[in-house]
Amino acid sequence: MGRASAVPSHQSFAALGAMALALAASAPAWPDSRLAAGPNAPGARAGLEFSIQVPAVTRVLSTGHSAMVAVSAADVARGYVDVDRARIEVLCNLRGVRRLVASVTAVFAAKVQITGLPEEIVASPEASTQLPARAGGVVDRRFDVRYRIHLAPGAAPGVYPWPLRLALDAI
Repeated sequence: MGRASAVPSHQSFAALGAMALALAASAPAWPDSRLAAGPNAPGARAGLEFSIQVPAVTRVLSTGHSAMVAVSAADVARGYVDVDRARIEVLCNLRGVRRLVASVTAVFAAKVQITGLPEEIVASPEASTQLPARAGGVVDRRFDVRYRIHLAPGAAPGVYPWPLRLALDAI
């Protein structure tokens, strides 16, 4: 058996050179862009197409209050519980009119009144308000609000889950 040589032969160099020469001869002549100038100089053009997709975002956060509401005997006698220093944060990039929808979700609450928005909402069991958009159709607002939770007849003192669900609706 013969050994393979690690050193290329003159025949392989000759074949490689012939292939390089044939490839160079078949390639189109491109002028050197540094040498070509003037109005009749060949030029190159390229087109670029791209698209941007912005994901739809709708977010409503209600902060500044507990997940639970403590109702005292004095609250029951008064008929409501006030929750001050709360905040509603809204972010939406959908086109069209946006509505903030408030829905009462707990049986101990007959209705929930929200002040501090562009207009007052009284959810009994549901209510909504339109939110003005800023430039580009984006709503990115923070509202300092106050909730007044009107107790349902027969409500007793105790600790209850937060009675309101907020949602954003683009119409």
